[in-house]
Amino acid sequence: MALRLVFPYKKPPGVRKSPTSERLYPLIPVVFYNSNSFSIKVEALLDSGADGILLPRGFAEELGLQDGGTITTSGVLSEGRVHRTQVGFKVGAIGPKSYDFGVVNAVYTSTERDIPVLIGRDPLFKKFRVIFEELQRERPRIVLEMP
Repeated sequence: MALRLVFPYKKPPGVRKSPTSERLYPLIPVVFYNSNSFSIKVEALLDSGADGILLPRGFAEELGLQDGGTITTSGVLSEGRVHRTQVGFKVGAIGPKSYDFGVVNAVYTSTERDIPVLIGRDPLFKKFRVIFEELQRERPRIVLEMP
């Protein structure tokens, strides 16, 4: 049986209780873990324009991720330096409605910045058909389908 994960768009965590904020975003539950099985569960912004996974520096430090060298990147950070690393990555809730990618490539910011965790095309789009359902929907959602 193929795996199908569905996540409703959500308000950002900082404004969820605000009645005036109506903007919804494609946030999905993910888990990052290290070789010692220490994990961090977070909602990440699914960004089809991003190449890969971008973590805030604090996540990398908390997980004790190795620094694989710095590179220059552009995008949400304008242009800046990030550090290459590898991290365990799981998408979805715990249990059968999740998928564990194992250890994947990621980058983290050189300085602590107030940015969301970004999940780009690699590795998610290589395993799942990703559908952003917004057209004629009262509540937009993301559908991840593994053929």
